[in-house]
Amino acid sequence: MTEEAGRDAATDMSQALSTVVAAARVLVPGTLVAALLYYFGLRYTEDHFLQYGVDDAAFGFSTTDYAVRSLNVTVAPARAVATFVVAALAAHVALAVALRRIDRARPGSGRRVARAIGVALVAAGLVGAVVFWSPSRLGVDPVTSTGGWLVSLLAVMYGLYLGWGRPGSAVRRDQPLLAGALGPTERRVVGSVVLAMAVVLVAHGAFDLARAYARDLAIDQAMQNEAQPWLFPLVRVYSDVDLGLDDQLDVEEAVLPGEQGAHRYRYDDLRLFLHHGQRLLLWPADRSPRSGMFILRESARVRIEYLPELR
Repeated sequence: MTEEAGRDAATDMSQALSTVVAAARVLVPGTLVAALLYYFGLRYTEDHFLQYGVDDAAFGFSTTDYAVRSLNVTVAPARAVATFVVAALAAHVALAVALRRIDRARPGSGRRVARAIGVALVAAGLVGAVVFWSPSRLGVDPVTSTGGWLVSLLAVMYGLYLGWGRPGSAVRRDQPLLAGALGPTERRVVGSVVLAMAVVLVAHGAFDLARAYARDLAIDQAMQNEAQPWLFPLVRVYSDVDLGLDDQLDVEEAVLPGEQGAHRYRYDDLRLFLHHGQRLLLWPADRSPRSGMFILRESARVRIEYLPELR
């Protein structure tokens, strides 16, 4: 292969890599956020319904349903993430300004300070990642452990970026790592691979954190519902046939006059937890919701009536 052909091949590879990187910058964040919303909604719904002895698959929730359900309970973590991102960006800008001032006062000093900070962040992050890897050793909950591991990983990434990366905006840089061993295209390939691995690790940590938070939130929400059952409407169920709720769940049953009358079986003192599609999730008002719920299918033969309730 001639030298000119080699340069053309390197140029083509560089352009293709640039296209892939540009597409990833647009698609990856949006895809990751959508996947996190779906995953969080799925796990939260599963864990929440399991507190009542119910399989959420019986309701046939769609992908959109899980994503929408997650929006109702992700306000607090979204605020925490937004606060963390704003604080991190502010700290980065302040550090960049300070390093430029140091470098102007004493050329080369800013670079040394940046590398020293980077080494400290990498060391602290690696120690934190090892410590938070096993929550049982620390005696902390999975949310704290996973969050600490994720922050430690971000500290390692930022430390590498600050000490050996090429941000081009913080301070004047000398030759990057492996500059003598790799050409420009090879360095870009290596950098893209490292970035992809970092994204995978961060995504893995984010999904683990979502899973742990969803479980804790589902349990807390179930306990709150148990303490405040009046948040759910009081209803009465009418049916054409005997549903057997009086025998199985000790629900008060009344048989209305008329042997052939429609909706002649009435069940009182029930609370409605969820009405999705044609399925009703209910429990006896005089019992704890966590003691067990049951599912009925609304139809022409089974209907509900909402009752007023004074609190």
